[in-house]
Amino acid sequence: MRHLPGRRAAALAVLLLPLPAQAEAALADFYLLLPKMLLVLVYIGLLRYGWLLALVVALGWLMHLSARYYRAHHDGADNDELMQLLRVLPSLRALTGLGIAALACWLLARLLIGAEQLDSLEAHMAQAGKPVQQAPPPATPPALANPFGGQWPDRMGYLTGASVLARNGRTTLLVSNESSGYPVYVKLCRFGVPACTGLRHAYIDAGWYFRFEQVTPGDYELRYQRTYPAGLAARSGRITIANGRVGDEVRVQIPTVPAATAEAGAAFTRIDTAAF
Repeated sequence: MRHLPGRRAAALAVLLLPLPAQAEAALADFYLLLPKMLLVLVYIGLLRYGWLLALVVALGWLMHLSARYYRAHHDGADNDELMQLLRVLPSLRALTGLGIAALACWLLARLLIGAEQLDSLEAHMAQAGKPVQQAPPPATPPALANPFGGQWPDRMGYLTGASVLARNGRTTLLVSNESSGYPVYVKLCRFGVPACTGLRHAYIDAGWYFRFEQVTPGDYELRYQRTYPAGLAARSGRITIANGRVGDEVRVQIPTVPAATAEAGAAFTRIDTAAF
């Protein structure tokens, strides 16, 4: 146990030995990249403010030529206020050297870094300066209107103003919409009738169920339409309601996706909304 601290120190030293070498390598890479970084900065500066530099250089030379002209035509006017001003302004000629150096950096950047990469950078800067165009909001899908007017019932229920027929039996027809994922408008029809005005009409929200109670014995079918988004309709196969005892129940499940064509065992088959 006495040698444990020494072992830890040795292990720590082994782990830390590569760090100076890694730091030196990173510093060397930085020194190699520094000239290119400076060239890129100068290039970006010329792209944005090159016009300003050219304007100042031109102004300096204009002042210089004006001073020479003024001296040539106004001998002995060194104490003139305008002459004093023109003596200061020619110092702007130093910007000419700065402009030449900037142009040399621009050419060097094109040669060392590559014209394609710099053009890509320029295009990216131009794109970044443009305002971001917001994508148009997605179109709201259409919803099915209540055929009897007004709002759909809350969660589930008969439609206000619709008929409630075939109610002289003892059996309950339970329609479950717990797994379809969308609200539906359901109507109870006589089986095999091409055009069905509906014996009963109900709305069932997604995740809910509704009971058609006291259905008269006979053969029926259910037809439903998706209320939101609209555009899906289906019909069931034969549903036989027997003259059973009070409390008997027949359960029908609204599918997530109805069958495209009539298939054996398919509870619902998709139909055109016009045939609903």
